[in-house]
Amino acid sequence: MNKIIVAVFGLYALQFMSSCIIPECPEPKPLVITYNGLEVKGWNTSGFQNIELEHADSIDKCDFGISIKVLSEAKEISTIRTSSFGMDQAIAWSCPGPDYHYSNRILSIEVLLTDVVTSKTDTITNRFKAQTYYGEKLSLSDLSAIEPEQSYFRLALTDCDSIPNISIFSVNINLDSGNTVSNETEQIHFLKEE
Repeated sequence: MNKIIVAVFGLYALQFMSSCIIPECPEPKPLVITYNGLEVKGWNTSGFQNIELEHADSIDKCDFGISIKVLSEAKEISTIRTSSFGMDQAIAWSCPGPDYHYSNRILSIEVLLTDVVTSKTDTITNRFKAQTYYGEKLSLSDLSAIEPEQSYFRLALTDCDSIPNISIFSVNINLDSGNTVSNETEQIHFLKEE
C-alpha cells in the first residue's frame, strides 16, 4: 500500500516539477483579418448619452447618429500541448502576440438615404461627421487614412435640412480588394418639423 502511495505521489511530484519549468514561448503565428460584413445601428445623440433607437422611436433630425461596426474573420492556427502523463499543464506566462495582416483595407465610407414615402435614394455622405474617441468630428473624406485596425465608427448627422420624416440610411464600406460590404438601419421616424 505504501508503494502505491509513493508511486502516485511520485507521479504528481514529477508533474508538478515539469510544470514549473517555463517553456519557451511558441513562435506567434500571424493572423489574417478579412472584413466580410457590416452592422449598422441608429442612435439618438441628444443629451449626454447615446441611446440606441428602437423600432418605434421618433427623434429630432439633428440628434441622429449612426454606429458602424465592420465585421471580420480572423484565420489562425492553434496548437494543443499535453504533458507526458496525459494531464494538461496550467502555465501562465507572457508571450508576444501575433502579427495582424489585413487582406483588405477600408478605402471609404458612403452613406445613402432612402425616403420611404417616395422611394428616392440620395447619397448624403457629406452630411455626416465621424466622431473620434477624443470627441473630434472629421468629415468622412478625412477617414481615407483609416488605421487598419479601426473597425468601429460613430457618425453624427450634422446637416439635417431636408431630411425626410421617414428614412432608411444605408452604409457602404468600400474595400481596397474591390469588394463592398453594406447594411442599413431600420426605418427611422423623425419628429415632424413645425
